[in-house]
Amino acid sequence: MREIRIRTARPEDIDAILVLEVACYPVLSTIAQWQRRHLESHQNLFPDGQFVAEAGDRIVGLCATFITRSDIALRPHTFREITGRGLFTNHDPAGETLYGAEIMVHPEFRRRGIARRFYEARFELVRRLGLHYFVAGGRMPGYSEVAGEVPAEEYVRDVVEGRRVDRVLSAQLHSGLQVARVLSGYLSDPKSGGYATLLVWENPEFAMGTTLAPTEVSDVEN
Repeated sequence: MREIRIRTARPEDIDAILVLEVACYPVLSTIAQWQRRHLESHQNLFPDGQFVAEAGDRIVGLCATFITRSDIALRPHTFREITGRGLFTNHDPAGETLYGAEIMVHPEFRRRGIARRFYEARFELVRRLGLHYFVAGGRMPGYSEVAGEVPAEEYVRDVVEGRRVDRVLSAQLHSGLQVARVLSGYLSDPKSGGYATLLVWENPEFAMGTTLAPTEVSDVEN
């Protein structure tokens, strides 16, 4: 197995990232896909928050983040709103929260711990910058299998409580994230039915007591 390295993304990686995206998300609409101008904006505005996974000379994963205020990140929002239409133009270096806008891993390299290492890199960045939270909107691709039978909130609660397994959400929970609420209309993602989980990790150095507990997904705001 080739050694996989996590490093900061560079401008010369953008062509490979665009190819990676097609392999990772073949069914997402073009509206929801990163374009060159988005990736360039991310690196220009917050270079320290963009990471890639590299196997040899091949880019096999991407992790994208920006900083925002906690009150913005923790309230209901859509992907387009929170990310400034994908450009990260609302990146706020004075904010308290690192927001995770993307993790993608090439299908051939999944189940090798790359996503977990991306989360570790994000948590370390939160600590290094002295931020309070890491927050992200998470896909739940398994929901499409039961969407006609089970409300999104119930599906998420079942995953949180261990009665179901969702490939993405279950891994995120094992990485130390908590579900604060369910977001409707978050992203044009048929697998998730347009829903997403609002995921929170609190920097242990800031025990502020404001993070919502996983059991509160029954009281979601859509």
